[in-house]
Amino acid sequence: MSVYQYFKRYVEYGIVPAKRTKDFTLVPESSFYKSVHYIDNVLGSVDKKYKEEEKSGSLI
Repeated sequence: MSVYQYFKRYVEYGIVPAKRTKDFTLVPESSFYKSVHYIDNVLGSVDKKYKEEEKSGSLI
């Protein structure tokens, strides 16, 4: 799955990519959180922007 698809799923549904550990528990991938943090710092909250565009109907 591409980075764009991960972000889209995160913004739309709150789904965070995770990996399975040796004891079969799911642990969020830290690299994903770092990416979200960097984007939020540059562009602002991705989630907030998506919801604003969805309300206005300008979402692609």
